[in-house]
Amino acid sequence: MTFKGVLGMVAIAACIIHGSRSSAQASINENQNTYIYVNGSTGSDSNPGTSTRPFKTIQAGVNKAISDARSGIGTKVMISSGTYRETVTLNYKSNVPITLQADSTGGAVIDGSNVLSGFWKASSAVYAYSWKDSVTGCALPSGWYTGMPSVAQANEMLFVNGMPMTQVMSSSQLLAGTFYVNHGGDEVEVYPPSGTDMNTAQVEISARRATLSVDGASNLVFRGLVFQHAASCMNNTGATVGSSTNILVDSDKAESGTTGAAWV
Repeated sequence: MTFKGVLGMVAIAACIIHGSRSSAQASINENQNTYIYVNGSTGSDSNPGTSTRPFKTIQAGVNKAISDARSGIGTKVMISSGTYRETVTLNYKSNVPITLQADSTGGAVIDGSNVLSGFWKASSAVYAYSWKDSVTGCALPSGWYTGMPSVAQANEMLFVNGMPMTQVMSSSQLLAGTFYVNHGGDEVEVYPPSGTDMNTAQVEISARRATLSVDGASNLVFRGLVFQHAASCMNNTGATVGSSTNILVDSDKAESGTTGAAWV
């Protein structure tokens, strides 16, 4: 996983990259007096997005911010700590600033995976779950070597208590710390690490190609957010800002396990 460099017309500042920092200039006057609130635990997307009646999803907050921007109102979308399992899309060229900000840096996680619960014991060490793969594998990019093993095109990801498992291509290859997606049987099989209690373990599996998609936008700030677990394909990224201007990325992070972020 890598953050790619600044390309095209996007200005990036203070972007965390594997513990290092990359900066460029974006000129955004964050003078917004209007705030929108998001809380994944207590909110509802039928709420108005106030501090006492927040939205549940980040996308609902973004949609309200775009509506305000069309009326010339700049907004800050304040996102409470938590895991938001969604793809955030923002494709509006705003003339006023829109800020998406975690209320605690690193506390708001935009996640490309879903939680699976209710595994049954398929053998002495392997656990199974009925699951329809929503991302499936990826075609090889044009010009790539076609003789690569099939696992190179399989982009499903599975995590047990936050630890990434290694994907194998058959049940017979399962060892501790691996998983297998049985597409024909709509099932996923996991051989968890030694000592794992699968009755209480949190198991997450990739379910979305992207965590963030921004295209043709302007005057945006992303601050203190974490992007992870997007099941993007080779030569693609899970969090993307493209064909946009005056974008500030401040203290955001792509955690291990995500398939990358690009600002192009």
